[in-house]
Amino acid sequence: MSHHRILRLAPGGFTLLALGALAPPGASGQTPPDTSRVTVTGLVYEQGRGIPISGAWIRFAGTDFQARTGDDGRYAIEGLQRGAYQLEVDALGYRAIREGIRILRSGELTLPMEPVAAPMSPGQPSRILGRVVERETGNPVEGAEITMADRLPSQISDRRGRFEIGTLPPGTHSLSVRFLGRAPLRAEMEVPPGGGALEVEIRLAVEPVEMEPMVVTATPRNTYLEEMGFYQRRDAGLSGTQISRQMLTERDPRSLGDVLAVVPGLRVLPSALGNFQVRMRRAVRLTADGGEGCFPALFIDDVRSQIGWLQDLDPARVEAMEIYTGANAPLRYNDACGVILVWTRRGERGLGDG
Repeated sequence: MSHHRILRLAPGGFTLLALGALAPPGASGQTPPDTSRVTVTGLVYEQGRGIPISGAWIRFAGTDFQARTGDDGRYAIEGLQRGAYQLEVDALGYRAIREGIRILRSGELTLPMEPVAAPMSPGQPSRILGRVVERETGNPVEGAEITMADRLPSQISDRRGRFEIGTLPPGTHSLSVRFLGRAPLRAEMEVPPGGGALEVEIRLAVEPVEMEPMVVTATPRNTYLEEMGFYQRRDAGLSGTQISRQMLTERDPRSLGDVLAVVPGLRVLPSALGNFQVRMRRAVRLTADGGEGCFPALFIDDVRSQIGWLQDLDPARVEAMEIYTGANAPLRYNDACGVILVWTRRGERGLGDG
């Protein structure tokens, strides 16, 4: 026995032939979902004349299931769960259908619609019955503003994109449609004499938005420095001096002494054979040789090292440096005289533990 039979609209509502019984009056909500899926196909046609209606929307309220009829008035909705639904059918120039329906199995649902427009008579004013939709998808546009040049106030399309402008004299009328994000549309409408309704569908296209050019500059971060907290300390604004690899490249120093010589709070003292000593300018204590200032602590790749090793470290091996005077260094490196942190280009550890 075939389950694909026809369900027609009767004066009292839908009559069950194959799809299911009518939902009880006032019933709301959907029956518990069934894992079984069904397919509903059918035809939408004009009651009385029997001609197919193209562009009609068939929806099951509260769900994403919907379809639009083609030129032959036919539609198909697949994957619908069994249960009770509120059926909505809309077509320009026809009375909307709002009915409760229970879907039990796949079948064909034939939907006759009653025309809204009455036969024209010489004494009856004309009107425009319109619908605003998206040009790309055909979906209705709610909230569009429709204005006639010779009439106030403006009309606003409803949630189905529909609007109506009545009591129009015959002749040419200028109609404008606006909606945010859509290109405005202006059209001339020829309203026929003798009453009746002019049906129009207005398709709004997306309006391109011209923007100023935007330039994004990205500076890559060294993974090793990221892990060692270099950028975190820089972004936190600690009161120290940070020297990046780019700065070292631009200065092209012969030794790290050339770099440290320009750092506020440091003294770089030349010694024999091109060597140098590094001391803090603010004397916290006197050095063993009676010199002014004190020797800062040195960490190379997070390992405490001897301060004298700076003179043997090739600047080309250094990725970045941090210099903190006095007690301004991060807590884990804090020293009364200050601290110098050196990060090599490959994180070369094992240079000494001082």
